[in-house]
Amino acid sequence: MRWRLHIGVWIVLASLAFFSCTVSRTSIVNKKYPAKKLKQDYKLFQGALEESHPGLYWFTPKTEIDKVFANGYADIKDSMTERQFRTLLLKVITPIRCGHTSVSYSRRYSRYLDTAGLKLFPLAFKVWKDTLAVTANLNRHDSILKR
Repeated sequence: MRWRLHIGVWIVLASLAFFSCTVSRTSIVNKKYPAKKLKQDYKLFQGALEESHPGLYWFTPKTEIDKVFANGYADIKDSMTERQFRTLLLKVITPIRCGHTSVSYSRRYSRYLDTAGLKLFPLAFKVWKDTLAVTANLNRHDSILKR
């Protein structure tokens, strides 16, 4: 009789562990961060760029970059997911026109993307006015489109 109770407890614990892992995977995608926190992070992001980026104004005048920073900050009106916030930051860094400046997801979100099995467009590329270059191809055996 006692062994049945032990088996029952182990089954319940294993089920809880399994379902809690499943919930946490999807919750990272849907987790919304409050606007106040996002605004703090945005100001930190802007300050880091203004303080440390060597070519912040090389291709775009300071007045235009300042306007982009102000517009990005104003676009934080409500809570956002990590993906929404990253999209906003990407819009802000685009006018800098520096191929070395990028915005990454958090490690936790990146780990989720690596294991989620999402359908992704297989090519990453860089576009100029008259040129398109493939910078990555998820299909490593592709003989037509190479980096």
